[in-house]
Amino acid sequence: MAPDLSRIRRFGIFHGLPSCNMREINARAWGQSVFGHIERTRRQNRPCAWTSVLIAILSPQCENSVVMRCRPGSTLVVVGTLILVLAGVPFALGQAPDPQPSSNPIVFKAQLTEASGLAKRTLRELKSLPADDPTPLDPTVLNHAHQTYVLIRAARHGIDLLQVRQSVKDPVLEVARQRIETAQNLARTAIDGRDWPRAEYLSKAISDLSKSVRLLDQAIMIMP
Repeated sequence: MAPDLSRIRRFGIFHGLPSCNMREINARAWGQSVFGHIERTRRQNRPCAWTSVLIAILSPQCENSVVMRCRPGSTLVVVGTLILVLAGVPFALGQAPDPQPSSNPIVFKAQLTEASGLAKRTLRELKSLPADDPTPLDPTVLNHAHQTYVLIRAARHGIDLLQVRQSVKDPVLEVARQRIETAQNLARTAIDGRDWPRAEYLSKAISDLSKSVRLLDQAIMIMP
């Protein structure tokens, strides 16, 4: 559904800051509309595209919001909120930024330790889910599974960076890296299989994530 261009022009979205003789949506009502749309999208585990947010802002419901004359302070609030939405700020969507790889052994070992703890938490959450529940998976569980995977991925890339700098590969570190790579692949099941039938998903995800945790703990233990 394309946004109504006449409505866009009326509210000055494409004309910079509105002039003082133009009415604008009350800043508080406007912000509630935007972030209400984002929160509903997050709960449904769907991507929040900026175009859908813009359409929500310009919907007929928003037209009925309280309006007021333009003031510099409210204009800054409106423009600032729009910038946050269009930029896809992580906290607005309730998601943490992905961890970055580092060749520092302290950093990637800490990432592996965090991944192991989060994977165990995700396992407990998966085991508590009923196999015959037709409702969508809890987005929190999927987010934990995703964070587990990206932590493992960042740690493995960090080890790769360290090995590139080494003139001779550390054989113990290489064994640890191989186990981490396998653990990373196994951790994907809890993410990639989310659209499978519930019973099949839980069986496979729990099995693969359990193997992933064992490999992670082994790698952490032997890592120099």
